[in-house]
Amino acid sequence: MAGPWLAGHQQISDSRKTNRALGLAAGNLLVDTSYGWWQDKHLRHHANPNHEGLDPDVGEGVIAWSGEQAAKTIAFILIHRGLYGLNLGSAFAPDHKGMQMPLAGSRMNHLRKQVLTSRDVTGGPVVDFLLGGVNYQIEHHLFPSMPRPHLKLAQPIIRDYCNSIGPPYRACGPIESYGECLAYLRKAGSVEHR
Repeated sequence: MAGPWLAGHQQISDSRKTNRALGLAAGNLLVDTSYGWWQDKHLRHHANPNHEGLDPDVGEGVIAWSGEQAAKTIAFILIHRGLYGLNLGSAFAPDHKGMQMPLAGSRMNHLRKQVLTSRDVTGGPVVDFLLGGVNYQIEHHLFPSMPRPHLKLAQPIIRDYCNSIGPPYRACGPIESYGECLAYLRKAGSVEHR
């Protein structure tokens, strides 16, 4: 949508106030780009086009505009992807690794399948924040479209239901969960393949 950019270039109306209002509405509300941020960035671009270090349009980002930027970007991408993978693994591994892995062809009902292959990671608001809600994995697997804030509310109901009818409901703190994951991975890695 070109509205914010056309308004920023004073190309929609003769009135600066009207262009600003349209730019704010289009940028901030419709395309989720701050009109003020864009105006500042664009004015700096016009003041120093293609001047590395001064023109934000040729600053470091996804595309490298110079050999020096390319060298930094390649290192940045490697570090970023490595940390991203570590972060994702740290968030998702405690929920499933070390839990039951059904054999091919085995049949379980939906409740047993989701409860026996997942665990919840407890620990209060800090764990909720760090794991972004995926620590309520059993609830998420049972009700994948349930909004994240409701998973915590559903947890005691689902836990009590599971405890009353049979499939063991597994919830533990992050240290115990990571310990179970590492023990499982160590065991899986030590199995000899023939």
